[in-house]
Amino acid sequence: MGRAFRSRTGGTDRSDSRRHAMFAHHSNAFAIGIPALCASVGPMGLFAGTKLETETGWRDVAELTPGDRLYTMDGGLRPLRALRAEAGTDDAVRLPAGVLGADAETSLPPGQLLLLETGWAIDWLGTPVALVRAADLVGHLGIRRRAAPATTLLAPVLGEEEVLFAATGLRVFAAGAATLIGPEHFALLTREEVGPVLEAAPCRAA
Repeated sequence: MGRAFRSRTGGTDRSDSRRHAMFAHHSNAFAIGIPALCASVGPMGLFAGTKLETETGWRDVAELTPGDRLYTMDGGLRPLRALRAEAGTDDAVRLPAGVLGADAETSLPPGQLLLLETGWAIDWLGTPVALVRAADLVGHLGIRRRAAPATTLLAPVLGEEEVLFAATGLRVFAAGAATLIGPEHFALLTREEVGPVLEAAPCRAA
C-alpha cells in the first residue's frame, strides 16, 4: 500500500518516494502482522573472545555453558539453551571501536546479523529496528573486510530468537531453539537499503 511522501516544505519528495518503494516489502509485512521474509544469511555466530552481557557480567562467548543467563534487548535475562559450533568462512567483517556501539575493534562473521535503529526510515520500513548482515555494512562507517581470526564460530541458541548485547553496545541476533535458520520476527535489510537506513539512524557511531 504505497503512499506519496511529502517533503518538510509541503511538496512531494521524489527521493522519499523512491526510498519508500525500496522499503515497501518490509512495511507490508509488518502492516498485516506477519514476520518479514528472510533470505539465507550465511553462517551466524561469534568468534571466541567476543564478550556478551550475562547475569554475572561481560563474559567471553567461548566460556558460556547451557543454563547461563544472558541479557536480551526485549526479554530481560534468558537462559542459554546451547552453544553451537559452526564452520566459518575465511574472511570476517571488522568494526572499528566506537562504531554501532562497539567499545573496541570487533570482528564478526559476514553472515552475523546486527540490529540497527531505523531512525526516520521508520516511515518506509514500518518498524523502529531492523536486522542487517555484517557483510552488508562493509564500506560504511569505516567497516572493512579482514581475514577471519578463527575458522569456528560459536552460535548462542536461546528458547526464542533474541537480540543480545556484545562488545558493550553491539546488538547481535541469536537464534531460537525452533528457528535455527534465521530471523522470523525482524525485518531484514537488503544491501541496497543499508546506506539509507544508516543515514536515517539517530546515532551512526558512538
